[in-house]
Amino acid sequence: TWESDDLFFSVEGEIHHSSFYQEDLIIHRRIVAKLGSPFIDIHDRVENLDFAPSPCLMLYHCQFGFPFLTKNARLITSPVEESAVRPGTPPAELERYAEFAKPTDGQADYCFYHTFKPDAMGQAGASIFHPDLCENGLGVFVYWANPPLPRLVQWNIIRRLDSVLRLHTTLPCPATSPP
Repeated sequence: TWESDDLFFSVEGEIHHSSFYQEDLIIHRRIVAKLGSPFIDIHDRVENLDFAPSPCLMLYHCQFGFPFLTKNARLITSPVEESAVRPGTPPAELERYAEFAKPTDGQADYCFYHTFKPDAMGQAGASIFHPDLCENGLGVFVYWANPPLPRLVQWNIIRRLDSVLRLHTTLPCPATSPP
């Protein structure tokens, strides 16, 4: 669709999640991109069609790898309020959560849970930036509403052939949400 001189592309759909005598939810999703813009917007709305409240866990999975994840790449985030490590991740790694080492075979994966102070618009975000790529560096930025998505799960797997950083933003749900 055209808005003034801007051309927007969008796709919409619904995901129906229901069980007999249990939850009855619909996720309404709309994805929008503007011609010439580096941004993609994802708009979700969860609708509960049942009479009873229904707990819900939302997880948005963003995965980044080569060329971003090499030695000089950095994770830049909104101001961190609290961070924790997943059991099995050495606590000392928390001090280096924003740094990426040279990919190494056999390197253990590390997982961190972060909560952020939202900005004035109620949003939080994370960016991976690599200063050595392209003329002025290259990065990717993900931002979200905080709340209702107060947490970022950062899962680093830095190995030679499968280096990947997985970023998850999650909506808390009793007994299913990380710390």
